[in-house]
Amino acid sequence: MSNHRPALRVLIIALFLLGGGGTTSLASAQADPVVSQAAVRVVGSVRWPPDPCTSASGDVVTLSGTLLVHTQVSVPGAIAPWTIRVGTTLTDANGTGLTGMRYQATGAVELLQAQAPTAPFLMAFQGVFDLVPPGVCSRGAVRVTGSLRFNPDGRLNLAPCADEGTVFICTHLGFETFPLE
Repeated sequence: MSNHRPALRVLIIALFLLGGGGTTSLASAQADPVVSQAAVRVVGSVRWPPDPCTSASGDVVTLSGTLLVHTQVSVPGAIAPWTIRVGTTLTDANGTGLTGMRYQATGAVELLQAQAPTAPFLMAFQGVFDLVPPGVCSRGAVRVTGSLRFNPDGRLNLAPCADEGTVFICTHLGFETFPLE
């Protein structure tokens, strides 16, 4: 019997070393963030305040564009909070006001948030971007608001919205009037 024990011990050590020490590979897999990327369409109307450069009565601008969303979610375990990094870039966001003037919204926003591990979950999103009127007029601002929904594994969920009254339980983003006055 004593002849089998050294062989068994060598086998256990070899499996331990090949398996990365038992928990090392599991710990490193949990440490890698879950990355998602998406292009989310944003639409809405915003109010441009009265301005001698554009219109004495102001303007209502209907904008549409794309918000490029890049997320990194660190999922450390069942108890510790998730760390969520969100980077966004507003692209091709153009619109025409009731006055006929063309506007462009542009910019980038980064957010960092810790979230309790209740998944799937919604993260409130609010980003302020530049609103640029034509010519040499002064810039304004436009806000994109909504929510980002994440799956239990930390990936961004882009499933179609299910409207539950006034609450969207999905990734839902849109332009919102930002008070410029």
